[in-house]
Amino acid sequence: MKKIYQSLACLLFAGTCAAQSMVSLPSLKVDNASETDNEGTVVIKLQEDFSLMTAGEEGNPAPEAIEDDNLSVPPSKTHMPGWQGYYLHEAGGMLYIGLDDSEIESGALNTPRLNLTEGSGAFTLRFRAKSGVGADDKIYVYSKPSLNEHEDREVKVTAQWQDYELKFENGAEQSYIMFTPWLDAVYIDDIVVEVMIPYVAAPKNLTFCNYTVNGFTAAWAPVEEATGYILNVYTKDASGNRAYAIEEMPLDASTTSYEVTDLPASDSFYFFSVKATDGTHTSPESVEIAVEGLLLPVIEAETELSERGFTANWKAVDHATSYNFIATREHTAAEAGPYDILKQDFEEITGEEDSSYDYTSIPQLPGWTIASPTFLPGEIGVVSANGQYGSDAWIQSSVYDFSHNDGKVNLKMNVYGNHKKYTSDILVGLFTYDETIDRYRMMDRRTIEAVGKDGALIDLELQGGGKQSIIQIEPDGYAKMMIRDIQVSQNLNAGDKLEATVASRSTSSTSITLSNLDILPGDRVYYVVRAVGRNSGDTGNIYSDYTDPRYVELPTSGITDILNDEPESDLFTVYNLQGMLLMRNVSATYVSSLPAGLYIINGRKRIIR
Repeated sequence: MKKIYQSLACLLFAGTCAAQSMVSLPSLKVDNASETDNEGTVVIKLQEDFSLMTAGEEGNPAPEAIEDDNLSVPPSKTHMPGWQGYYLHEAGGMLYIGLDDSEIESGALNTPRLNLTEGSGAFTLRFRAKSGVGADDKIYVYSKPSLNEHEDREVKVTAQWQDYELKFENGAEQSYIMFTPWLDAVYIDDIVVEVMIPYVAAPKNLTFCNYTVNGFTAAWAPVEEATGYILNVYTKDASGNRAYAIEEMPLDASTTSYEVTDLPASDSFYFFSVKATDGTHTSPESVEIAVEGLLLPVIEAETELSERGFTANWKAVDHATSYNFIATREHTAAEAGPYDILKQDFEEITGEEDSSYDYTSIPQLPGWTIASPTFLPGEIGVVSANGQYGSDAWIQSSVYDFSHNDGKVNLKMNVYGNHKKYTSDILVGLFTYDETIDRYRMMDRRTIEAVGKDGALIDLELQGGGKQSIIQIEPDGYAKMMIRDIQVSQNLNAGDKLEATVASRSTSSTSITLSNLDILPGDRVYYVVRAVGRNSGDTGNIYSDYTDPRYVELPTSGITDILNDEPESDLFTVYNLQGMLLMRNVSATYVSSLPAGLYIINGRKRIIR
């Protein structure tokens, strides 16, 4: 299981930037349950050193997992009862979060439920950790006020023990914290959760905008009792030590944003934090925000234009390591009727494709993504270990305009469950972007029950489509879900525009060449590009915005060939003049059997007599 709670990627849960702090700390041992300082009272809500887990040792954890069938850790093994998780092992006074026997799924750890409402929900988490296999890895840390909500951070772990401090703002009456490794196993120890009950509340909802390589605008929500604010802007070295560009700058109470300028372009990452003051007391420091921006790529003129392809070019972006490229065809319906947005039988899938556990795109479904993929000849699918820790296997479409036909869209697919013992429900969801809440909202949800080896032919009319919509398909429960073919279509009126992704690629170069695009004569083609870099902790990627759509004028040849008998190629894809797919990858014999008329064959207008 890879990154928990990541289905729908960034598309369904748009929001402000998350912050992460990873610094060297003093000893995590805390002698008092609470203490008072000049910012307020610190209350320790959880302190666990795993000293009761005496079996095993570092480098040789106990072979048997400690959790029971309900995924609960025995209360005799921790100082506070209520810990949960899976693949958890004692390791001589520390905890080892391991793997399953086949080493394809890493474990997870949940703290007991904690009341973290004091301090307006702000709290600090401290722990120490190291890789369990000697190689660099990441730990995803989730603050969860409920099963379906979370605020997440990620930290990099190495073969050496490191101390971590993370700040969160979403504490609730029944909060818990979940830790899960990204790839392998980790050791974890000395977990402390503390709440500051401040004299003055720390500013919240920090964000930034107007990013350039030399500056940005910092912003935060006002604090009711504040008579002023204190701003810090800084860089950090590998040990977390700060070098200030702005240190303890006082701002008046009416100022809840500040334009930072004249920063050296040589520093790729900046951080900022804010404190509030009432004139007598100063609040704790806010959550730290990493200013991790990239400029937009600058598009240059296309080269090597042909009827079905071109080379896109752009200028390099400072601090970018790669680029994401998406090309889209825009087809105008000549007459009313059903039009295929996507139709794929996966004949080109060999079964030897890489079944990595990262989010994967495949050429047969341009713009779609798949998590926990698996491949068989002529089939794609996912392997799920779904449970209380979230969904980890799904297939998600690119963003489509389903606003035509009153938002109704048709999905057909031949799907089955490839498991020797179990059947699984298949869940199909349609999500549409809602500008009023700045996120994707589920508009339709269907359940196909108990799909096993005999399979099911799914034919659904989903409702609620809009200008930006997504289809997601996933198994519900432990299963291997395989799809043999898939079709997405929509009824259009004459003049309606159909848009579909025809290429979605990543490259470290500043150009990309497309050929043999699945487009029809008269289609308009446009593309967008964004820059990709690494974040300040080197734990994940950051992205620029996408460029504005760039339309490409492709040359056309008109009716260049008249066929009196069989076409000369080996395999053919045939459309009618309205853009409806009639045949895909068929032989000349099938093409010759078409009724007399004008068709689009392999992207060119041809006459069959």
